[in-house]
Amino acid sequence: MTKTAEQNSGSTTILLIVYLLVTFSMIYAHGKIEPGFGRNALNPGLDSGELISDYLLPDGVMEAYVRSDGSMRIIATGSGFGGLVEFVVDVDASGNYSSIIMGANNETANVGGNVKNPEYLEKYYGHRDPNSIDALSGATNTSNALKEVLELCNQVFDSNH
Repeated sequence: MTKTAEQNSGSTTILLIVYLLVTFSMIYAHGKIEPGFGRNALNPGLDSGELISDYLLPDGVMEAYVRSDGSMRIIATGSGFGGLVEFVVDVDASGNYSSIIMGANNETANVGGNVKNPEYLEKYYGHRDPNSIDALSGATNTSNALKEVLELCNQVFDSNH
């Protein structure tokens, strides 16, 4: 008995879905992407704010939101050792960094990947000058990617306040 084109299409769709699920699981397991990365990664119930038109954003900034209290969430990329490194940065109404999450990246897990450790990122909280914190030893390129992103965040904040 031969299958119709419609039956073959359904089988192909199922195989594609299985392939994508397996691939996503493998990438996630190796720390290349963060769960819930993006608009409400830190606080799902938080006022995510108004999206700023991308033509107003500098190169490297993927998305930016202004919240009703004047704080912002900015998603941007900087150049690391293994390519672009994504960060989600929350900036309070005074322009200080209040939260940083390292997202998708190709950095070496036990070197540049150490930049995503909360103990390191929390050193930036309450600051506005990304150069006020020393680069993580052995992860200079990834640290510089973070500093590049934080400079972009300063530009976005300043142009919207």
